Amino acid sequence: MEPEFRPIVSADFAAVVPFTASMLSQAEFECTIFSCQGYTEFLQKSIKLDPHTATRLIGIYLAEKLIGFAEWRRMEPTLILNNLFLCEGHRGLGIGSKMMRYGYGLAKEQGLSSIALDVFAWNEPALKWYRSHGFVEASRSYWYKGANPLLNRMNDKLPEPWYIVEDHPQAEVLQAVFGFSQLRIKLKQREIHVGRLGPQYFRFQAPNGELDAELLGVLAHMEPERALFVMSPYPSLVNNAASLERFSESIRMQKILQD
Repeated sequence: MEPEFRPIVSADFAAVVPFTASMLSQAEFECTIFSCQGYTEFLQKSIKLDPHTATRLIGIYLAEKLIGFAEWRRMEPTLILNNLFLCEGHRGLGIGSKMMRYGYGLAKEQGLSSIALDVFAWNEPALKWYRSHGFVEASRSYWYKGANPLLNRMNDKLPEPWYIVEDHPQAEVLQAVFGFSQLRIKLKQREIHVGRLGPQYFRFQAPNGELDAELLGVLAHMEPERALFVMSPYPSLVNNAASLERFSESIRMQKILQD
């Protein structure tokens, strides 16, 4: 019997989170939106207008049973494979390759020139499989987490920082409903995007391998109980980073589609 690829039905949305959790370590899983309490509801709302949304959640069905899924996300000029899962017992049968070809067709249909995905550096079988499909490494991200380094100085009466949180009411609603949100924090000379994951983490990038002292002060003032989850292209961080531990590494892979 041939598997069928079609949008996941509402009754099967709840399977997405445990499927995803089974692919990750606990430390990695808790640093993704999949771990947030409202993610299933978020999925239901985000694809309500499917196929007129940027995200396609495609189920792999065999005799009406969900045995896997793929999440494709449009981010011009690229189609992102945000997730790909197949239950044990159905692997090694070419089903994943068929889903990949489905993605090629989806990208060309939408006029996109490449497909990209992220895979953990420890996942050698997945790396080998993606390379066999023509994907090459484009970049790496190192994952760090830990307490805000400024917290041990809170008793030093740090000056209250100047900042504005744009669209704060909307972010609070999203946080309450879905368990995650995005903050646009305006500092004196720039704007920084910071995510919140559940009750535990602030999530942001350190593109230069440095922790921004001004941003650390803002986050310590906003919600001092939150730890930091930081992603950086550098295998080590400098500047107030002693409290952060590097715990994982992901690889961005990309394939340019031929006409």
